[in-house]
Amino acid sequence: MRGRLGRARAGLRRAGEGQSSRGGGHARLGALARVSVAAEPADITHDAMSPYVDVTARLTGRDLGSARAAVAAGLRGISFPLSYYAAGPAPSSAAPADQAVFGWRLASYVIAAVIGILLLAQATTGSWRLALLVLAALPVPVAVGLLTAFRLGTQDSLAALAGLLGVLAVTIHQAFRVTAAIRRAHLADGGPLTPGLVAAAATGAAGPALVAAVVSAVALVPFLVAGQVAGNELPYAAAPVILAGLIAATLLNTLVLPAACLWFGPARAPQDLPVPPDVPQPREEPGVPSAAAQPENPVS
Repeated sequence: MRGRLGRARAGLRRAGEGQSSRGGGHARLGALARVSVAAEPADITHDAMSPYVDVTARLTGRDLGSARAAVAAGLRGISFPLSYYAAGPAPSSAAPADQAVFGWRLASYVIAAVIGILLLAQATTGSWRLALLVLAALPVPVAVGLLTAFRLGTQDSLAALAGLLGVLAVTIHQAFRVTAAIRRAHLADGGPLTPGLVAAAATGAAGPALVAAVVSAVALVPFLVAGQVAGNELPYAAAPVILAGLIAATLLNTLVLPAACLWFGPARAPQDLPVPPDVPQPREEPGVPSAAAQPENPVS
């Protein structure tokens, strides 16, 4: 490969030193054109059999219609080689009424998802205040991931959006796990909600969450190290977003959420609720009668 590249460069140098006939005379080819070795685009998509490359730009300070008209006017003044042409995005044909219907439909889906998460949080924590607290804390890791995407310039990437959804799912799982462990310990104890009880329950639930977070972070490191190479575009855009949101979610759910449960949670456990089945209960050995069933002074 190295020998072929050297031969190609030598051929380009000879081509630059060659002669070109123009206007009846001769001139060096290097004086008429720049001959160099350059990498081709890593991703060339095809429409039918015609390859094309997308050229995108951010729009600031003007509306989309005027920018589209300016681009079209500029392209009309460019002369392309044979079989090459430029095609701009077609204007949206959706009516304003259809766009409004789509917006309301999307809003209804979001509202339904928020209500479902709130009901699940209430069932997990047993308190509406804690459920609202969990719901209010969920956007924090997502906001950290979004800020990371804006910092890296990948906020318009579909991979970054998928990474934000993954961060939201991890945050919900960790929050429900920690709050459920605190509730189970509180019901099993039956007394007031003390800092020691919260710390013990949160420590037991934080162990698996920390292990899962570390494993996920280690799995994302190779995509960050590989960089933006061919085949790694989507993972490279999603990995920083997921990693930043994962760190924020783990810190939030293992440190802040237990303290919030101690502050906003019920002072005493409800007496009319049974202890969840996954809380270990004392068991009597078979064949050994309890102390209440044995007489204190047996009569011979």
